[in-house]
Amino acid sequence: MKPSLSACVKGLSQEVCKQVADVYRCDADPDRLTDAILQNLKAGEFMQRAHPWELTLMEFLCFHWGDRGVPEERLAELIPLPPSRSRIAIVLLRRKGLLFRLRQHPLGWVFWCPRDVRRSFLEARVPLPPLPGERRAEASQGFRGLWDPLFHFAVLLEGNGLTLTREGTVPRREERKLDAELELEEKRLTHSRWGEGAGSPALRMVSDFLRGLGILKEEGRQWKIQRDSFRRWLQRSWPERIAELFRLTEELLLKDRPDWDGLWWWMERHLTDWVSAEELCLGWSAQVGQVPRPGFVKEVEERWLHPLAVMGWVEERTEAGREHWRWASWSRSGAEVPVMNGYVKPDLEVLLPPFTPLTHRFLLAQFADCMGGETLSSYMLNPDSVRRGARRGLSAERMLDTLREISGGPVPDSVVENIRLWAKENRPLLRKGWVLQFPAEDRGERGMGELDPGLESLAEGVFFLPDALVGSIRKQLVEAGRPPLEPEETHWWTSDSSPSEPAEEVEAAARVESRFPSLEEAIPGFNRLPKVWTAGLRSYHPGTLRNLLRQATEMKLDLLIRSGENSPLRLTPLRMFQKEGYWHVTGRDEEGRSRNYTLEDLREVQILPPWKH
Repeated sequence: MKPSLSACVKGLSQEVCKQVADVYRCDADPDRLTDAILQNLKAGEFMQRAHPWELTLMEFLCFHWGDRGVPEERLAELIPLPPSRSRIAIVLLRRKGLLFRLRQHPLGWVFWCPRDVRRSFLEARVPLPPLPGERRAEASQGFRGLWDPLFHFAVLLEGNGLTLTREGTVPRREERKLDAELELEEKRLTHSRWGEGAGSPALRMVSDFLRGLGILKEEGRQWKIQRDSFRRWLQRSWPERIAELFRLTEELLLKDRPDWDGLWWWMERHLTDWVSAEELCLGWSAQVGQVPRPGFVKEVEERWLHPLAVMGWVEERTEAGREHWRWASWSRSGAEVPVMNGYVKPDLEVLLPPFTPLTHRFLLAQFADCMGGETLSSYMLNPDSVRRGARRGLSAERMLDTLREISGGPVPDSVVENIRLWAKENRPLLRKGWVLQFPAEDRGERGMGELDPGLESLAEGVFFLPDALVGSIRKQLVEAGRPPLEPEETHWWTSDSSPSEPAEEVEAAARVESRFPSLEEAIPGFNRLPKVWTAGLRSYHPGTLRNLLRQATEMKLDLLIRSGENSPLRLTPLRMFQKEGYWHVTGRDEEGRSRNYTLEDLREVQILPPWKH
C-alpha cells in the first residue's frame, strides 16, 4: 500500500508539522492537520488561492502522472513549466503538505503526492453530475463477490498448504483442480495483469489478493495460510470486508496502470448508472484535455472492466451492440447488504445466501463439501465430510449448532440423525463440550439449585454440557448470583482479533524527509547574485552581460529582455554559444516559441526572481 497523507504527515517532526499547520491556521496534531489539508482541498480554497505554477504541477500529478512517485531528478523535467518555475512549484506544494520527499528503494529520493490529496484536489477541480436518485433503490442482479473465491481458496489451502514446483509455480495437476473449484471466467482475465505469463490467471488473481490481505504467504516452496490474518478477515463485518477488498482492488489495478489514477476516480463516480466504456473514456479525456489514443477504450475494458466483472464489482449489459457497465449496488462504501437466513434441507444440502457471516461459513466448510453455486452457495453433508469435521475437533452438537445458526431455526430430523451417526460411529469417542463442576461444599440440592434433569452426570456435582445448553445454564447461574468461571476457547478461528497499526503506515513514516523547505533553496545561489541584476531592466557592458546570461542559463532562471524597440518579453534561456565571433543565447518565450539573440540584440536585461510570475 502506498503511503497516505496521514502516514506522510506522521513522518514529519513536531516542528515541521507546526510550520505546515501555520499555513492552514490549524492545530499541529498530525490527525487534525491531515483533516485540515484535505478539507482545504475539497472546499476549493487551494484552487482559489494557489499560485498558477502550483496548479500546473497539481494538474500534472493528478491528470497525467497518477499513482506513483516521481524520481527527484526527473520531476522538474516532466512538468510543463520552465525549470526554475518547476522547482518553485515543488517547494510551494511541499510547504503546504501536498507533496512529500520520500526515500524509495531502488529509486532513491522521490516526490510523492498521496492518493487522498490527489482525489481531494479532483473533487474541487472536476465538475461532476449529481448521482441519479433512482439508482440506490435498484437491487443488483448478482451477488457473487470477490470474497467468494478468496474464501474458498483459503479453506482449500488452510490445512496442508500447497507445494510449489522448483520454479515457484503451481503444479499443473493442482492448478487444473483449483481452477475447477474457483469457477471464475478466466477468459475475461486473459488481457489483464493476471493473464500475463504462463499459468492460470484465476489462481494468480486470487493469490495476489490473499497476499495483499496477509492471508497467503510463501514459505520455502509452499503456499501457506496465515491463520491470524485469516481469522481477522473472517471476523470482519460485511461493510468492513467489502471496503477492504475494494481498496485492495483499486491498489492492484493502479499498480498495473498508475497513470490511470484519475480515470479510476472518474469511474468511481460515473459507474453509478449504466455507461459504456467509450463514454467513460471520452468523458475523462475531455477533463484531461486530450483526445483518447487509438485502442485506449479497448484497453480500459480488457485491463480493468472485464476483471472487475469477474470479481463481481461491476455488472454489465448490452445496449445497441455495446457493453454498458455499472457498479453492483452492494459494492460501494456504506451500501447496505441484505441479511438472510440459509436453508438446511432434509436431503443434506445446505444453501447459503450471499452475505452469510463468514465465520458460520468457515465452520460449515469443516464438515460439509462446497458444491459451488451462483446466487446461493451449496454445501453437501456426507459421511466423509462429517468425519472430517470430527477430526478437526467439532462435536456432532457443534455441527448442529452451526446449522441452526445458519438457518435461524431447527434442523430437519434426518440431518440430525445422520450427523450424530457419522460423527460417532463405533469408535472411541472424544467428545468436545463443557463440564460444569460445583464446589464440594455446594453439591447438595440447595447449592446446585434446580438444574435441567436431562443433564448427563459424570460424577457427584459434575455434569457434561452439550454446546446447545451452555447459554441457558450460564444464564441460570448468573441469575442465581453465581456466575461460572469459564476456560478460554482453543480453536484458532475463535480467538479475538486485536487491531494493529498497518506496517505500511509505520514504514512510510520512517521514509519521509522531515523538513520545511524555503523558497530560496529552490534556486541555490540566487541570493548571491548581484542585486542590480534582479532589480529591474537595464543595459550592461558586453562582458557583464555575457556573465549575466551565462549565470542565468546555468541556473535555469527566466529573463526579461528588450531587443531593439520591441516591448519587453520573458525568455527562458536554454543555451549560450559563440558563433562567427558573436555570442548567442537561445531559449523559449512564454508561448513556447524558440528565440535566438546575439548579445548585440539585447538592449536591456533583467534576471527575474523565480517566484515572480
